[in-house]
Amino acid sequence: PKPVGRRHRRPGADRKPRQAYSVKQLEQLESEFKVDKYLSVNKRMELSKSLSLTEVQIKTWFQNRR
Repeated sequence: PKPVGRRHRRPGADRKPRQAYSVKQLEQLESEFKVDKYLSVNKRMELSKSLSLTEVQIKTWFQNRR
């Protein structure tokens, strides 16, 4: 039987490699997370620029951290 609830990728579907965060980036992200578990759009933009990450990467990190 086929597993229920699992998604299967198309063979050959391109996938971005995982983001490897630097120690500096992780320290800053963890520091912000301690202050607030949810970011405003402005704070996300600010972090994105200061850490050289995309807003989506910041957003995803916070979602996964929660």
